[in-house]
Amino acid sequence: MENRLQVLFVCLHNAGRSQAAEAIFNNLSGGRVVAISAGTEPSSALNPEVVAVLKEDGINTDGLKPKLLSQDMLDKASRIISMGCDVTLSCPGHLYGQEDWGITDPRGKNLAEVRLIVGGIRQKVENLLAELEKSEG
Repeated sequence: MENRLQVLFVCLHNAGRSQAAEAIFNNLSGGRVVAISAGTEPSSALNPEVVAVLKEDGINTDGLKPKLLSQDMLDKASRIISMGCDVTLSCPGHLYGQEDWGITDPRGKNLAEVRLIVGGIRQKVENLLAELEKSEG
């Protein structure tokens, strides 16, 4: 299991975008590859609208909680993706991310907007999984 590819999704609060990416990725990957997520300033709880949208899609969020980005996470990651960053000092994208997906922060958005954001994350995760399968196969 240690040799499995690990993707790390990073954002500021680890409450919405990166959590959605982690949950969707792990749901779709079938355990062949694994994702984790973290933030540089983790929130105290997951974004409830993101959780609701994931549950609508049949994706379990039980056990997920915001986590502080650690050096160990960075060291173990085969690929690091930030979820949407500019160059503010508190944003991890320009510090750690090998790529940035430019996803809008769902915080403060209504359920319809969050559905669109999570749908965009799903599409990017599906593309990433297809790319990883192609490179391994």
